[in-house]
Amino acid sequence: MLLDKGGHAARENATGMLAGSAGMIAYAAAAVPLLRRMRASYAAAAALGAWVAVAAIIAVPVLSA
Repeated sequence: MLLDKGGHAARENATGMLAGSAGMIAYAAAAVPLLRRMRASYAAAAALGAWVAVAAIIAVPVLSA
């Protein structure tokens, strides 16, 4: 990526990957307690919301700067 499209594109991709990985940690942390309380499909949907929220909170301000 760095050689093909330049440093700016590589920075955006790296930021997206870091935000996604932080979101995955939030998903895992939310999924375990939710699975103990509700059906798996509902727990997965709720945990997916945690993933999206955390990834957006990290990625949107960084990428818009």
